[in-house]
Amino acid sequence: MFLVILGIMKIMKAQKQLGLAPIEIILIIVGVLIICGGGYYLFTQKLTQSQQPIFTPQPTTQDETANWQTYRNEEYGFEMKYPKYLVIDLSYGQDNPRFLNESTLYYSLVISPLTGMIMFEGQSIPEINLTPKDWIIFNLQQRCKTSDTKKIEWENIKIESGIQASSSNDQCIRKYLPWTSIKKNDYRYSFQFIAGSVEEYNQILSTFKFIPQ
Repeated sequence: MFLVILGIMKIMKAQKQLGLAPIEIILIIVGVLIICGGGYYLFTQKLTQSQQPIFTPQPTTQDETANWQTYRNEEYGFEMKYPKYLVIDLSYGQDNPRFLNESTLYYSLVISPLTGMIMFEGQSIPEINLTPKDWIIFNLQQRCKTSDTKKIEWENIKIESGIQASSSNDQCIRKYLPWTSIKKNDYRYSFQFIAGSVEEYNQILSTFKFIPQ
């Protein structure tokens, strides 16, 4: 504002020197005020915009299992979710819930007590001493003679603290054997992939958890 007043004073001084008419002086002053006012408006707008926080939209993650059904097994103390189009078949017992799509078996969970002895790596050892990874290798050696156990890609499966679990992507396991083995106390939980999709299998497995008993 001070600069505007100073400019007007200079214009009035120039009037006396140049002999300008009063109307010309008025037009010049009005023009100066318009230019200064417009400049001040643009400056304040840019300042306001620069002070406003910038919102960056973040991608939302949707839980695809949120609307799934829940299978809860009180006898063996666990629960897991599964898609609504599948049904649980318990005709083989509580220790072998099977996930069916109409009459087609997609996935199977086998629960077995760790009470026997197993010949593993040339030694007879108690089955309870086998880790989940050892259990999968044992099954490979017994049933999948063509599988090279040294080339298996293992996946770390986190169920909960203190629970041992292993998963393998070996083709033979996918077709015939438990693909994921979970060990808790005196039981082994072997989740077998039969049909369906690998992505769906992994989603079901991600919902597996033990319940307090």
